[in-house]
Formats: sequence, structure tokens, C-alpha cells
Amino acid sequence: MKAARCAFIAGVSTTSNVLAGLHYGIPLTGTMAHSYVSAFPREIDAFRAFARAFPAQTILLLDTYDTVAAARKAVVVAKEMETRGQRLAGVRLDSGDLVGLSRQVRRLLDEAGLAYVKIVVSGGLDETSIGECLARGAPIDASSCCTTGRSTRSTCAIFPSCSVGCTRAARTQRCGAISPRTSTRRRPAA
Repeated sequence: MKAARCAFIAGVSTTSNVLAGLHYGIPLTGTMAHSYVSAFPREIDAFRAFARAFPAQTILLLDTYDTVAAARKAVVVAKEMETRGQRLAGVRLDSGDLVGLSRQVRRLLDEAGLAYVKIVVSGGLDETSIGECLARGAPIDASSCCTTGRSTRSTCAIFPSCSVGCTRAARTQRCGAISPRTSTRRRPAA
């Protein structure tokens, strides 16, 4: 909570830390989680549900399974949103080769006439790694950073951050049974 407060004082406009938002009055923001995507039978169902729930601020998480395939699904959802007079705000990449993936995603979006859709990156990033991505020509519009501890010192060598994501979710099937699902992702070292 204190790290979110310090970041807000320093000029960061929002936080995804709900308790810090409530306690300090910091505006809340965030995107969909891997657990949200994996709780649906199909990835595109998660994208559609999220777009209906947050039509003015939809940012879709693309790398729960296959990033490029998810980008194609995001194009479908963006086109569906346009028919309702809405616009997909962005897509988020959270793991993998952020430079290469952002280029592929940008190409797919542009080819579909969706140049307005922003690409957001996250996942263990700091100002150095974001700068390296940009220097290599990554078409990144925004980033969620400061989880490595080098920037905010909200984590440190004593309490390090972890670049392994593990998501658990339960999905209710049509027959009413609960089906556990796990997705483990590892971001390659820079």
C-alpha cells in the first residue's frame, strides 16, 4: 500500500491495489487477470464478457495461452465493439518476447483497421527493461511497471518479486461440476 501511495505522490495516476485506492483515495485501474481468462470455456468468451462489463475501458490480456491467436480474437471483439459504437482501448502483453510479440500484435491490429488500439506491457518490468524494449523498436504505448524492486523498492533482495505467474481458477461446467484449471507462465530472463 505504501508503495502505491508513494508512486501516486510521485506522479503515477492510478493503482491496481484496491486497498491503497480505498485508503488513500488513489483512482483505481486494472486489466483482466489470467485467472479471469482461464475461468471461461473459451478465451474469446472471456474477452466478450470483459468488453461487455467494461465497454469504455476494455484492455484485453493476450498471453494467457497463445498471444498471437489471442490477438486475432481481440480483433474480432474489437470489431464487435465497433458495431455497438464502442472501441477496444487496448491489449496487454504480460510475458514472452515483448518486442517480437508487440510487433506481431501491432501488425494484426493495424491490418484490421484498429490502429487506435493501444499495446500495454507488464510483468516484472522496470524503467530499464521498458527502455530496452522501446530502443529495440517495440510498438508499446503504455506499461505497467515497478514490480522488480529496482524502481520502487517495494520489493528488495530480502523480499524479491517473482517472475513466475501461477493462476488457479475454477470453472463451472454445464453439468454444474467444478473443473479446476491452472496456468503457469514464466517470463524469460532479459
